[in-house]
Amino acid sequence: MGYRFVASHESGAHPVHKENLINSKSDDTVLTVCMNKGWDNASHRIIRNSTFKMWESDGCAKTGNRPGEFDIIGKNISGANIERYSYSAPTIGVEGNIEAMTLYAGTSVDNINETKSASTIVKDIWNEYLKN
Repeated sequence: MGYRFVASHESGAHPVHKENLINSKSDDTVLTVCMNKGWDNASHRIIRNSTFKMWESDGCAKTGNRPGEFDIIGKNISGANIERYSYSAPTIGVEGNIEAMTLYAGTSVDNINETKSASTIVKDIWNEYLKN
């Protein structure tokens, strides 16, 4: 349910993240420790992206041995570098290779087909509840 609101108009998520939520299906997500730089040994469900695919094709190396681990793939809104495998999700104003950053997503992405306002999402949920 939460990712439905990440894809809302009001969300601070980067537009590329929202677009990936809309265009992904649950099979496009994976529970992994790949994107954990800054949050060691934490697993997250993410959309498979170029960073994950590079890591997976290299044998899922541990921290310190991952391909491109120290690549700078973007800058956050304060201008600080974002390294590949950082756990931070891209927000509005982040620049760089957004697709290669951590794009969190749950298996509920199957139900996200467009960006809507949060109030419309709540109304849709309520109307669906009333039908059942």
